Amino acid sequence: MDTEPPPAALRGESVIILSTIDWDFIWQSHHEVATRLAAAGNKVLFIENTGVRPPNLSDFPRIARRLKNWWGGVKGFREVLPNIVVLSPLVLPLPYSRLAHVINTWLIGRSIASWVRASGSRPPILWTFLPTPLALSLVEAADPSVVVYFCVSGFAESSAEAAVVAASEAELVARADLVFASSEALKAKCAAVRSDVVLFPLGVNFERFSAARGGAAAAELASIPKPRFGYVGGVHRWVDLGMLAQLSELMPDAQFVLVGPLQTDIGPLRGRPNIHLLGARPHEDLAPILAGFDAGLIPYRRAPFTDSVYPSKINEYHAMGLPVVSTRLPEVEAYNLRHGGVVAVADDAVGFAAALASAAKSGSEGRAARLAAARENGWDVILPAMMARVAGILERKDGPGRPWAEVARRLQWKAPRVLVAGAAAAAALAMLIRYSPALWWAAEPLRVSHPPVSADAAVALAGGAGEGGQPGRAYEESAMRAVELYNSGYVRRIVFSSGVPGVFDEVAVMKALAVSEGVPAGAIDTVERGSGTRAMLVEAHRVVRASGCRKVLLVSSPYHMRRAALAMRKLDPVLEVVPVPVRECRFYGIREDAGTLIHSRRPAWRHLQAVLQEYLTLVYYWMHSWV
Repeated sequence: MDTEPPPAALRGESVIILSTIDWDFIWQSHHEVATRLAAAGNKVLFIENTGVRPPNLSDFPRIARRLKNWWGGVKGFREVLPNIVVLSPLVLPLPYSRLAHVINTWLIGRSIASWVRASGSRPPILWTFLPTPLALSLVEAADPSVVVYFCVSGFAESSAEAAVVAASEAELVARADLVFASSEALKAKCAAVRSDVVLFPLGVNFERFSAARGGAAAAELASIPKPRFGYVGGVHRWVDLGMLAQLSELMPDAQFVLVGPLQTDIGPLRGRPNIHLLGARPHEDLAPILAGFDAGLIPYRRAPFTDSVYPSKINEYHAMGLPVVSTRLPEVEAYNLRHGGVVAVADDAVGFAAALASAAKSGSEGRAARLAAARENGWDVILPAMMARVAGILERKDGPGRPWAEVARRLQWKAPRVLVAGAAAAAALAMLIRYSPALWWAAEPLRVSHPPVSADAAVALAGGAGEGGQPGRAYEESAMRAVELYNSGYVRRIVFSSGVPGVFDEVAVMKALAVSEGVPAGAIDTVERGSGTRAMLVEAHRVVRASGCRKVLLVSSPYHMRRAALAMRKLDPVLEVVPVPVRECRFYGIREDAGTLIHSRRPAWRHLQAVLQEYLTLVYYWMHSWV
């Protein structure tokens, strides 16, 4: 942690926090900042995540919770703790659309203005974890007295969609009054824009863990024999599941306990008797679980994203006195330099196993050094230093306080008649969609179909394209259509493409199905990189061009064909693309007969959702010049 300024108080202020997570998500630094600012006597508006990427179907439970929270509060506001109001904003889920950006800025800016007036203080402090273009616009809309950017994640390295935030993040770093970074790598990135970036590693609630240290272990661990090596946090794509599987084999008498939500496919861990998945637990329940561990694990795989990650769980482990074994991450090695090498670092599963075996035998050796490191990284040390820096540049203004809920109700537009009329209109629309062919008429412009012609290859799209991009949906239909085209002599090669690698190996199944139908294995190419239609087409295009193809038959579901064909033609205007949709689509309950679609079932919500997604994504593609 960088040198602290002289102590200064920060109280009686209004603070807006732009979060990258929702309030009900795993307890993280966002919650600690909010609760400790509130405990110091400040009023906090915690604005839940407004998105770094467009949502997919896996996000719908979170979207449903957002709708529930908005409806259950006062126009999206709800008071969760004294001095903390959470705003669950309803926004258009297109974070990089210009039109959506303008609308979302107006919607959230209006809510911020209501809360600021309700809080009765002078212009607020805006503390953002989010560096998106929307966050940057909200900085301007809120007209804050101080802007703080706390950089805790390498957004540009986390996914392809997030890479576009790099420009807005650089502008935010330049615009902010204070920039804090949670790791050396993130500090260096921000320091490329300005020189006064301050390092503040993510901390630990030292008081809570100290109170549980030396106490009884959680009862749920009683049936798990020792030694127990534990991991606490989301089981996500950055956790090296392959190495954990190796560890379970190298140490059959050891037990590996993973505590946290499952956020990726855990296939490598299934069926292993010494790997225990406890699922998510409230943050206040973690200390008794950690009390039953013999060592803490940080089994992250190396990647550009994890090279900038400071694993805050180090401090939680150390606050309980536990030894820690980690993969060789740059920020872990930086932590060791600051705290005298208190974390054992391993390069592979064999080294990790040896370090764990040593940790299990170490007893209390090194315990004092671990506790000292955790104490230094306690939030009760870090947050006052942060607040002192904010207070140091703040010009104080006083203002009378007013109850936020009463004023929010008065300031927000309320029209019960409009709500009733809206509900009636929604019901009528639902009846129209369900009991008439209106949805199919609306979807017809999305369909484009041509009779098969002689071509060099058939490109068949599976999971990740159309029907919401779900794995295990439509892959068989696409495969059989491509087989039909091959066996009828229209093409000499088939390219199977899926955008869901690691979840369900669709392309392998599609290839096996084609081979069983008489297509030679040598005439089949498979592509399983990329996520979403365009990424899949980019990879498929690479394959067909490498094969010298000049004309391809493009296979996907009927209402996905226009987007897919336009995107493929945009990629390569010289390549002749002929849309040849599947003959039957179970998702929509339709089959094609002599160029006419015949529907065998009534429209449902999932069909409306898929059709809307197609239209919205077409607009998104157009705005990015992908069609």
